[in-house]
Amino acid sequence: MFLTKIRYGFVRLFEDLSNKEDYWHARLMARTEFPYKELYYLNFTPKSNYPFKKNNSIPIVEMNGEEMEFSITIFNYGLGLIDELHSNPNNIFHIKNILEWIFFNQGDDGGWHNDYSISYLSVKPGWSSAMGQGLAISFIYRCYLLNLISKDIASEKIEIAKNHMLSDELSNETVYGIILQEFGGASENVLNGYIFAIYGLYDYALFTGKFDYFDYHISVLKSIIVKYNFVFNWSYYTTTKTIASLFYHQLHIDMMYSLHHITKDLFFLKKARFWEKSLRFGYLFIFIKAIQKVLNMSSLNTINRQ
Repeated sequence: MFLTKIRYGFVRLFEDLSNKEDYWHARLMARTEFPYKELYYLNFTPKSNYPFKKNNSIPIVEMNGEEMEFSITIFNYGLGLIDELHSNPNNIFHIKNILEWIFFNQGDDGGWHNDYSISYLSVKPGWSSAMGQGLAISFIYRCYLLNLISKDIASEKIEIAKNHMLSDELSNETVYGIILQEFGGASENVLNGYIFAIYGLYDYALFTGKFDYFDYHISVLKSIIVKYNFVFNWSYYTTTKTIASLFYHQLHIDMMYSLHHITKDLFFLKKARFWEKSLRFGYLFIFIKAIQKVLNMSSLNTINRQ
């Protein structure tokens, strides 16, 4: 077991040192210009090049050794196809198929549920995600902008999706306010998952004109973000002090730039620049992260998200 841990640590160390992008760890840069109104807040074009098996445009991924349709991957793929639509008009066929899947698989409670467990988080099959809800809302809203669905249908689907996102199942009460959970039923507060949910609330606000949910969670994010500060300007992946990998630290920076563009709030610009300074010492934090991964290997059987 000790040798397995050491080997795993070296593999993760070299992966981070190489900074090689793959489908799961592609750079999603912040957008500050929107030549097309349906473009997403981060550039999701890399997510349009899905390298795995598909079933009628729907990606099939392996979770816990079993092939399945995973909602968050499908939402990511769909947003990537929309981001690339103007350079590849044929994407519209796949976008329509994904939209059909989203409508068919939305539960009566408004959520998209995942039929596998995450043992290291004590998450049981059937869990849903505020991050996934946000991504789905953003996808449906963009399909409305592309005239693929009527306003009435979009309104119905988006409203119940928002209600489930804000339900107790996907919320965690903290001294800073309510945090929206990437993994429903878990105790972790994942920073990027929370922000993807907030992007969905922003699209909800643009669609309905109701900005109160978005404004509240921007306020909570500004209050709690201090809990995501690691030493020397690096970031944590969660408030449970999981150190962000290089990929997720860069994603946090891009998200801060994106939120500054959306809100015009200098707080997010300052945070982006604060975390960006540490990139010059990235090798040090990559090494520290590798050590932490060796000490905690419980997430080995799931897609690496840290």
